[in-house]
Amino acid sequence: MNEPALPTRDILFRDPYNEAVLLKLASTVNEYTVIAIMNMNRDGLRISEEFRLDSMLTGLSG
Repeated sequence: MNEPALPTRDILFRDPYNEAVLLKLASTVNEYTVIAIMNMNRDGLRISEEFRLDSMLTGLSG
């Protein structure tokens, strides 16, 4: 990765450990955008979400 991964805009003020939301991080490798999506819920809930590219942080190129 060229820079540290940052949370996507849609979870910026959310708590993936205590809420039913997935942890989504984005960064760049060379000129490509990479996205990591993880279930970090403490209760082990099965979480289903739709991910849209427009929910990524502005400033990432790709």
